[in-house]
Amino acid sequence: MFETGTTMYMLLLAVYSIMLSKLSGQEDIVVGSPAAGRPHAALERVIGMFVNTLAMRCQPEGRKTFSSYLQEIRELALTAYEHQDYPFEELVNKLETKREVNRNPLFDAMLVLQNSEDFRFEVPGLSISSVTPSHNVSKFDLTLHAEEHSDGIRCRFEYSTALFEEETIARWASHFIELVKGITSDIQMKLSEMQLLSAPARELLLETMGQYADYPRDESIVRLFEKQAAEHPEHTAVV
Repeated sequence: MFETGTTMYMLLLAVYSIMLSKLSGQEDIVVGSPAAGRPHAALERVIGMFVNTLAMRCQPEGRKTFSSYLQEIRELALTAYEHQDYPFEELVNKLETKREVNRNPLFDAMLVLQNSEDFRFEVPGLSISSVTPSHNVSKFDLTLHAEEHSDGIRCRFEYSTALFEEETIARWASHFIELVKGITSDIQMKLSEMQLLSAPARELLLETMGQYADYPRDESIVRLFEKQAAEHPEHTAVV
């Protein structure tokens, strides 16, 4: 971005980590990202798998403004790029983290940004175009895929269906959009003041939560709960 001296990846990482922080209640977030592993021009046309994984440790503390946090993310990303050749597996081994077969040892969330201009090549009798492969298995709990196109940027979430419902991810996607809207209106806003919900949604939620029901004042909550359990033993108590 011209005004901040940051890239699209840095902006996405900042917003993504803020969303994860607000959803989890944590201010120390590690997000994984793939690195091309081709720091030199001589490697650009070499066939082979050079991709490495970077563990981006973000600290979206509420007292920070988005502007200062974005600069923090910028420095984090630039430092990570300088060391992108360091093997991820070697990093994991040095940290001596507990390993689980079905989980990544350092992070559960991933961010992937790709320049995905539609490719088409034609020669007499042959037409070649790019195809996006489909797969039904999520490698991480949550992955934000972002693709830059000539008409803008397209984002989609990939998630573990064993952990999340589709409605949950759809809600989180709306949270992500709301955070982006917030920073476009005020880049100096503190992270603690950034909202996941739109103003109308917040008003509706507060209005719904503000409704009260009368109950016998001479009975305790415990006693009332016991009565309901006795009258409706087949009902679900808490959801």
